[in-house]
Amino acid sequence: LVILQEAEPTEFHYSSACFCLGLSLNRCATMADGGNCMRKTVRYFMVCALVLLPAVSLAGERFDGKWLTTLTCPAKGSTEGYTWKIPSEVTVGNFRAERGTADQPGYLLITGPIKDDGSAKLSANGIVASRKYARGVFAHEGADYSYNIKAQFTDTKGSGTRDQGLGIEGRPCTFDFVKQ
Repeated sequence: LVILQEAEPTEFHYSSACFCLGLSLNRCATMADGGNCMRKTVRYFMVCALVLLPAVSLAGERFDGKWLTTLTCPAKGSTEGYTWKIPSEVTVGNFRAERGTADQPGYLLITGPIKDDGSAKLSANGIVASRKYARGVFAHEGADYSYNIKAQFTDTKGSGTRDQGLGIEGRPCTFDFVKQ
């Protein structure tokens, strides 16, 4: 919402910020007292920016806060299933969940931006804790792994699924997100 002062000082119209600034500058160029008009234009533009700024910042921060992420990977073949509850946080629209100690077996870091519509493509990077919970020929304790998570958030909850890569080694892990 932008306020634009036209020829009459008491008459206000609503328009876009660019239109507001452009029209006001054009009007100043044709007036004899361009300096005073310019000061008024800048003042109106600042008011416009202050009015619009909260709406812009709220869109990217509506998911901000503490979350609890539940990761569930079912058993598949000889690989055991597990469920992890991971404290998580969204700051300025960026998701972050961390479990374990960095650079140690069992560590998992999930990060990524959440779009204004709630959709997210998160990245998971971890270190295998035990062979009995990991699938694949090269999966052994201490091995690095990574995958992507396709997620959808609302203001208070969300869900997601792990990509299964080629489908040969992956398993259909799911994610539930609950805002705290």
